[in-house]
Amino acid sequence: MDRLLGLIGAPLVPAWAVATALHPRWRRDWPERVGLEVPPVQPGALWVHAASVGELAGAEALLEHLRRPVLLTADTDTGAARARALALGRPGVAGGRKPADHPWTLAPVWAEARPRGVVFLEDTWWPTLAARAKRAGVPVIRAATRDPWWGRADLVLPAVVFGDPKGDRPTGPPLLRFARPFAVGASLRPGDTLRFLEVTDALGLQALVAPRHPDRFDPRELGGRHCVRRSALADPDVPTAPDVVLLDTVGELHRCLVGARFVFVGGTFDPAIGGHAPWDAARLGLPIVAGPHVAGQGDAFERVGATVAIDGDLLAAARHAVPSRPPSPVAAELARRIEAACGPPAPESSPRPWASALGPLVALGVPLRRISSRAERLSVPVISVGSTNARSPGRTSTVRALVAVLRAEGHTVGVATRGYRRSRRGRDVRDSVTGEGSADLGDEGALLAEAGALVAAAPDRRAAGRRLVELGATVILLDDGLQTATLVKDLEVVVVDARYPRARGLLPAGERREWAPVPARADLVLVHHGDGRFAFPGEPVTRHFTAWSPGTPTGPVAAVAGIGRGADFLATLDVAVGRVCLLADHEVPDVAALLAWAGELPIVCTAKDRARMPPELRGRVCWRDVALTLPEAVRAAVIAAAAG
Repeated sequence: MDRLLGLIGAPLVPAWAVATALHPRWRRDWPERVGLEVPPVQPGALWVHAASVGELAGAEALLEHLRRPVLLTADTDTGAARARALALGRPGVAGGRKPADHPWTLAPVWAEARPRGVVFLEDTWWPTLAARAKRAGVPVIRAATRDPWWGRADLVLPAVVFGDPKGDRPTGPPLLRFARPFAVGASLRPGDTLRFLEVTDALGLQALVAPRHPDRFDPRELGGRHCVRRSALADPDVPTAPDVVLLDTVGELHRCLVGARFVFVGGTFDPAIGGHAPWDAARLGLPIVAGPHVAGQGDAFERVGATVAIDGDLLAAARHAVPSRPPSPVAAELARRIEAACGPPAPESSPRPWASALGPLVALGVPLRRISSRAERLSVPVISVGSTNARSPGRTSTVRALVAVLRAEGHTVGVATRGYRRSRRGRDVRDSVTGEGSADLGDEGALLAEAGALVAAAPDRRAAGRRLVELGATVILLDDGLQTATLVKDLEVVVVDARYPRARGLLPAGERREWAPVPARADLVLVHHGDGRFAFPGEPVTRHFTAWSPGTPTGPVAAVAGIGRGADFLATLDVAVGRVCLLADHEVPDVAALLAWAGELPIVCTAKDRARMPPELRGRVCWRDVALTLPEAVRAAVIAAAAG
C-alpha cells in the first residue's frame, strides 16, 4: 500500500514541498515535514506518535518505563515543540515532528530509527506509516481511548480497559504561586473561555486560562478583562491585580494546577470533540467541572468523579463540585505490554528510495577507478582502514586505537588522510609538523595528530604517503583507504557499523559506496555497535566514552554535536541538558552565533567537534572522547603487518 501511495503521490511531492516552505505556518519545521531533517534518533527505537500536547502527556508517563531508545513525534507545532522538550535531559530519547504521511518523506526517519515498534497514542492514526511498519514486520500498537473502525493495529490497548497513562505523569513543583483564590480553565477551545470567565467572575476567583492552542488564542475571548501572560512573569508569584493569567507556554499546565478551587476541562461544550483528558487535575484530587459533552474521553470523567453540567449550567456545576478521585497508576503496565509486543529492529532500508535506480551507476565508479589507478609501493608498510559507508561507522576512532597499538610497539606512526572539509582549501600536501591543525588537516587529521601520529593530508594519497616517509614514519595508516588504489596495502581493515552494515543501500539511495558491505579484498573486519539487537560477522570492538575534559560540567549544559550520528553522543550524556545544537558532519560553528545560542550554559561536545573549533572556543568547552578496546587477534594482525 505504501509503495502504491508513493507512486500515486510522486507528481505532487515537489509542489507540496514548495507550498510547505512558503506557507506562513506550514514552513515552521518544514525540513522535518518533508523528511530533510531527522530527529537525533538511535536505531532500534520505539516510535511513539501523538497528535499534540495532550497525547504527549501520556507519552511522558510511559517514558519512565520504556526501554531506550525512543522516538517521540507529534503532528502539531506545539506537539513537536513539546516532544523536543521531553527529549531534553533524557538520554536515548529523540523528539520532533512526524513527516508527512508519504513513503518518501517517512523514509529518512524510518531508515535512521529502524523501529522495533510503532505506537499510536489515543485516536491518531497514519495509514502509510502503519502500512510501512506492517510490510517491515514491525508491530503496530494503539494505546487509544477507543478502537475506531479504521484501526489496523496488531495490538490495541484501549484506555477504557487499561486506563489512561496521563494520570501517571510526574507533576513536579508548582510553577505559579497565586495570592488570591483561583480556578483553572484547561485546554480551552473557542467559546470555552467566556463561559469559564463568567463563572470565575461570579465566584470572585482569579482565572488561569490555558488555551488548547496558545498560538491561535484570540485575546478578544477575554472580554476586555485585565490579563497578564505567563511568559511575562519574572518569577512564580502571580500579581493580585489581574483578573486573568494567560498560560501562553506549552507543556506547563500540569504544574500550574496545585491549589486551584476547581478545574474546568475545555472541549466539553462541543459534541464533535467530546472533552479533553481530566487526568492531570484528577491526579491532584482537584474538583473537576465539565460541560455536557464528555463522551470523547470514554468513562474518564465518571471514573474521576467530575461534576458534569448536563444542562449546561457551568456555574451551578462549579458551586457543587467535589474533590475528584485520583486514577490508579497504569503507565508501568501499559509500557510492559507495549515492550512485550515489540520485535527486533526493522530491516535496513533506504532513506531516499526515489534514488535507488542511480545506485549501480555510482558503485560502478569504484572498480573503474581501481582498474585505472597505478598502485605505488612505499618503503614502509601501509595499513588501510576504511569502510564502504560514506557516513563513518567508527573509522576515525579505529585509526586512533591502531595508532596507540603501533606506538606502543615503538613505531613512528604516520596517517595519510584526505583532509576532508579542511577550511584552507587546496590540493597540496600539508602535514602536522608544519600545519595548523584542522584548518590544514581537517578535524579528523587534527584529532589523529593529537593522538601522537604524524599526519599528512592531501587528496593525492601517494603524495601524502611520500611526505610521511620523509618525516620518518615507520608504518603508515591509510585513513578511509578502502576505495583508494594508489598505494599498495599490506593489510586491509574494513570497519562496519552493525546497526547499518549495508549502509542503508547504495549511494545516493543510501550511503554505501561499493556493491558489497565487505569487499572480498578485506583482511580484517572490525564491527562497531554489535550487541544483542545488532550483529555482523567480524571482530567486535568495545566502545566507551572517556571522562570529561578538563572536568565534568555542572548544571544544565548546551550540547553541540557535528558528527556523523549526533544521537550516539547525546545518548551518552550523563549531565543535565538544557539545549541541543546539531551541526552537519564536519561543520565549523560560527563563534558569535554559538556563544549567543549557549548563553550562560557550559558547552559540551565530542573530541572531534572540539578539534575543528576556532581557538577562542576550545578553551570554553568540555569534551569527551570515544575509546576502543580491540580484540587481541586484531592487535596481533596489525603488529605483524607493521613488522613487514
